[in-house]
Order: sequence, then structure tokens, then C-alpha cells
Amino acid sequence: MTRIETESTALWELGKMTPDMILDGERAELDPLEPKKINARKGQYVDLNFVKKVIDAYADDLLQAYRTIQSLEEELSEAKGQSEVAVKRADTAAKQVQDMMRGDAEFQKAEQILATFEQQLETLASQKAADAAMITDLQGQLQSLLPLQDEVPRMRQDVQTVIDNLRDYFEEEGLEIPEVFEEEEM
Repeated sequence: MTRIETESTALWELGKMTPDMILDGERAELDPLEPKKINARKGQYVDLNFVKKVIDAYADDLLQAYRTIQSLEEELSEAKGQSEVAVKRADTAAKQVQDMMRGDAEFQKAEQILATFEQQLETLASQKAADAAMITDLQGQLQSLLPLQDEVPRMRQDVQTVIDNLRDYFEEEGLEIPEVFEEEEM
């Protein structure tokens, strides 16, 4: 039961007392019995002051119980509200954790792609270094061949002069000129 229902209390049935009336401090009232209504033969008499004390004690206990119940109902209501807030926060936190986990997986994929790029860059850098070494080597070879650049045309000219002289010689002697000299016009 979340609330004390007025119609379900014994005090309601006895004297139409509601929990709110009891919380306001009202008490049940007793009318003393008239002597003619007392059963004198059995000799059981009840002291009115004693009955009032007992009823006051029960009323005080009941008042304390109703106040405790009311306080507990308020705490329960507040706890339900806090529980709903906590559930909403837990749901939000769970969604954030899922988002973070998805983000972490995407981050790991990005790290893998980045690692692949780094490896490719390292490969390109090593190839570039090898190419640079080859270029340096070829430049060295070219530098060593540059002095021959002027010498090759001069040698060609010398060879051509020798061929021309041989041709003239063969013609003067009346000899047939070998095919080698005719094909090799430079």
C-alpha cells in the first residue's frame, strides 16, 4: 500500500476518524458509561481515567506511526524520482559508452590506416634515398665523362682524316676500296 486508505482503518469504522484528522492531532472521545449500563453482577468496572490514558497512548503511537508512514511515503516518492533520474543518467551513460566504443573502433581503424601510410612513406623515403644515391653516382660518372665531350669530336675528326687518307692512298695506288670505308661515312 502506498497510501493509508481512510476507509480501511479501524478508527474510521469506530468513529469516522481519518488519518488526516489524526495527523492534525484529533483524538477519539469516550463517553463514560452510565451506572445502569454497567454489569454489576460480574463486578468488572473500568476506570475512565485509565481508559483515557490507554487510548491516549494508542493515539500517540498511531500518530507517530502515521507520521512515519507519511515520511516514508514522501521518501519513497523522492527515491522514485531520484531512481528515474538515475535510470535516465545510466541510459545516457550507456549510450555515451557505446558511442565511445564505436569511436574507439573508428580510431583504431584510423590508426591502422595511418600506420599503413607511415609504412608507405618510409618505403618512398628509402626509395627516394636509393634514387638520390643513384643520381649522385650518375652525376659523378657524368662529371668524369665531361672531359671526353670535347675529345670525342676531335677523335672523330682524326679518324675521319685517317679514313680520307686511306681512301686517297687506295685511289692513287689503284686499289679497290674496301666496303668498310665506304659505309662508314661519319
